[in-house]
Amino acid sequence: MLRDMFLEILFSCVAVSVAGATECGEGLECGPECQNKCLEMHNYYRSLHSSPPLVCDHELAKSAQKSTNQRVAGKKSEWTDKYTESIMSWKGREWEGVGEMNGAITGAVRSWYSEIKNDYNYQTGKGNGKAIGHFQAVVWKGETRLGCGLNIKPTDGTYVTAHYAPASHASMDKEKQAPDNVKPRKQPEPGCNVTSGQRVLCKPDLRAPFVNPGNCTQDACCYDDMFMSESSVNFYDANGRVWCFKKQ
Repeated sequence: MLRDMFLEILFSCVAVSVAGATECGEGLECGPECQNKCLEMHNYYRSLHSSPPLVCDHELAKSAQKSTNQRVAGKKSEWTDKYTESIMSWKGREWEGVGEMNGAITGAVRSWYSEIKNDYNYQTGKGNGKAIGHFQAVVWKGETRLGCGLNIKPTDGTYVTAHYAPASHASMDKEKQAPDNVKPRKQPEPGCNVTSGQRVLCKPDLRAPFVNPGNCTQDACCYDDMFMSESSVNFYDANGRVWCFKKQ
């Protein structure tokens, strides 16, 4: 059921992305293929929380790319109520795949979403004193548009940015709005609630961080339950990097 729902959302997103491929991300470091990858990852996670899919917005793509390039130059983002921003930097870190677009985008979105494990409380919209804002931004129901930025500097690092609109962070009542905008995550499909140490790769070529939900579900395998019962396992750990695995 979850697989069918995801594929339906994925196909609708592809249709939207293809329709706007000549403009959304065109001419930017994070071009149309990069924007589609970012969109696909977000909409997979949003489907798990009953949030509607986002569409790619060229103006947000431009602002996200500008923000990314500014960060590379050592400048900080300025506060705005036009969009909510998520950032990820791999600077001086050795992690396979982040020097390529596919690995950087999938790794960044997954890292933002992984804040769900920081004791997120769906009734209060808070974490237990831990960061949860990136997770909220990925799945916030009231958002409709997304644009992403990417800058890979081989001698420096990899930088990824996402801009979401309408902005979810700009309201003083964000915590009051959170229960209506961030719904509890759906349970894994039968046979997919497998602990990290028991996971077997779906296929040798479907491995982190290059695998995405579409690759995995099309091969009738499980994707990324975020180790909900294993709070000590992080997405970048050795066991935590088996994102696409066989069903039990």
